[in-house]
Parts: sequence; structure tokens; C-alpha cells
Amino acid sequence: PRLAMPRLGALRDRARLERAVKFSLSITLASLFLHLPGEEFDYAVFAPVEVSFIIFDRVGGSVSQSMMRVFGSSLGAIAGYLMVVACHGSDTALLALLACWGFLCSLGRASRHGYAACVAAWTAAIVSAAHSREVAFERITHSFLGAAVMLCVVHAVLPRWARDGVRAELAKVAAEAAGVHAAGARQWRLGLGGRSVGGEAGGEGADAGPSGARSPGKGESEPLTRLGADTEQVAAAEAVGARLRRLQGALSSVGTLHREACIEPELWRGPYAAAKLGASIDAARKLVDAAVTAAETQAARQQSAVEWILTPHDRTCPRTRR
Repeated sequence: PRLAMPRLGALRDRARLERAVKFSLSITLASLFLHLPGEEFDYAVFAPVEVSFIIFDRVGGSVSQSMMRVFGSSLGAIAGYLMVVACHGSDTALLALLACWGFLCSLGRASRHGYAACVAAWTAAIVSAAHSREVAFERITHSFLGAAVMLCVVHAVLPRWARDGVRAELAKVAAEAAGVHAAGARQWRLGLGGRSVGGEAGGEGADAGPSGARSPGKGESEPLTRLGADTEQVAAAEAVGARLRRLQGALSSVGTLHREACIEPELWRGPYAAAKLGASIDAARKLVDAAVTAAETQAARQQSAVEWILTPHDRTCPRTRR
């Protein structure tokens, strides 16, 4: 019973239930091609296989993935058949061409269309192994059929739009940014308090440390007060930096949703302000990147100040040295 509790808990998640319904319906409809008269299993099986790889949570993600999958399958099938024709039955030449093709496809993996390059690489290997034009044609056909079935389902059955996800995630980012701003303001006030404490503690003959604080002067004992203040500032700066890095990740997710929303159809939905939202997201990412750099620099300065305080120094007045 305890092992079954997490599975039963998933039934209360509406988003997971919707994904399960769309996935099962897409697989079922794509599997119908396996039972049509005249269809061969070796070819028709590609349709449900395509669905399992290209269905995503949002409509935009499914559209983007299906486009890359179909493009990669088509390109790989054509390339594989052309290799077979060019090699005239020579397995050695075919393997050499496949190696070159795989190398070229691997160069494109770092781009936005890297998934299409991967699909093109292994599709060419499948088609070239069959040595048949029919296999290439069936691979392209059932890739299109699987993508078409999936796209119809995600558009008609409980659609979840990427543009709605952009708005929801931007609201979360704004709330997180407000919290980061408040934490940064507290850190700034803490820094002012630490400097005032250091200035009051320093007496005659004090010299400056790496953070601008004063080293102990005449009659001072160990600067425990300033050490505690600097240590607290280090912790505050690291906390702000951690929250800023989380904000970076959230903005990266928003950017992915924005790219998906840009390719969603607008047949029965209003226009999507892609240019304005894209510019706003890019500006926010640049601002957060600069804030992360500033927070890391401040934390390093405060840590250097703490290390300077803990390091023994010769505080003898230069005028009295011999």
C-alpha cells in the first residue's frame, strides 16, 4: 500500500492526467496504421514510435519537436537511399559514407536543430541497411503520419499553450525578482552597518583592509565585532547570489517557452507579441547576468576582508620602526 501511494497521488495532478490522456490517445490513433489492410508491421510501426518521441507538455513544444523529427527523418531517409545508390552494393564504401554522414550530423548537435541532426544520422543507417527505396519512402510517410496524429490530438484535446506558460512563468519571475531585490536591499543596509561598526572600532594608527574596513589601532583587542559583521555580509551576499542564479534558470525556462510560443498557430487565438516579449526577456536576462556578476564580486570582496582580519599583521607604526 505504501508503494502505491505515490502512484495514486499522481491521479490528483491535473496536468499529469491531461498528459496521460493525450499520450494514450495519440498512441492509440497512430497504432491504427498497424491494422490497416496491406500495411506491413516493419513500416507502420514507425507511426506510434514517432508519437512517443515528439509529444510534449505544451503545444509549441510538440510542434517544434515534430518539425525537427520529420525534417530529420526525411533528410536521413533521402541521404541513406542516395548512399545505397552511389555505392552500387559495396558495403565498404557504404560504411565509409555512413561514417562521414554521422560526422557531419554530429557537428550540428550543438545547434538549435541538434535533435533533427541526430534523427537524420540514425535514419540514414536504417535505410542504408535495408537497401530499399521503399523503406526510405515508408520511413518518411509514417513519420509524417505520426506527427500529424499527435499534432491533431494536442491541438484538439485539452491543449496547453506555451504562450500561457510564458505569462505564468513571467509572473513567477517577477515575484522572485521582488524577493531578490528585497534581499539585496537588506544586504546593502547590512554593509552600511558593517562599515559604521568598523569605522567606530578603528582607533588611532588603524590601516585599511581589502574591503575598506579599518584594521585595529592602538588599544584594540581582536576585532570580533567587525569580523562578525563581515562574516554576516559574506553569508548575505552568497544567499543573494544563489537566488539570482535561480532567477537565471527561471528566465532560461521562460526563453524556451517563448521560442515554443512563437511557432504556435494563431488560427483561433489572438496574436502573440513575440517581438516585445522576446526583447523584454533578453533585457531581463542581461540584467540578471550583470547582477549575478556583481553579487559574486561582492561576496569575494567580503570573503577577502574576513581572511584579512583572520591573518596576523604587523601593526607597528612605521615611524617607530628601526
